[in-house]
Amino acid sequence: MKTITVPQFAAISTDSAAEFAAEINKIVVALASSQPEIIIDEKQPFTAYVKYQQDINIADSVRDEYHADGIYFTCAQCPLHDIETDGRKHTVPCKYADLAYTRLNNEACEVFYRRLMLREIEPKGEPLEYAEKSNSYKEKKAAFMKTRRCE
Repeated sequence: MKTITVPQFAAISTDSAAEFAAEINKIVVALASSQPEIIIDEKQPFTAYVKYQQDINIADSVRDEYHADGIYFTCAQCPLHDIETDGRKHTVPCKYADLAYTRLNNEACEVFYRRLMLREIEPKGEPLEYAEKSNSYKEKKAAFMKTRRCE
């Protein structure tokens, strides 16, 4: 994922000083992480411009597009690698892997994501989703407390 910084502008124009101050404060708080710079128009009363920076994420690959949606796949869900029937082995042969072998718990390669997007292949099973750690911890804690009847 590539991130570029783009300059942005917001304009504020009101009829009274109280509204003007309230609008400026609201915008400055909303854009606090974007380093806002206030430019007050000397010629027009109660008019100002806010200059700030905005980061835009650009997907470098098809994999990044799926990650932006919170979806990812593993090699176990990929139909492109050779099927390994020996349960003792941790790797499977794959002609798209860097060293000709891959682990089934690795994330799927770019070839898989490209073919998936073109609908040339169908993954085995449902995609995995990125979960926020704080929410998953809260859910696990709530489930634990419920099983212990500690509510």
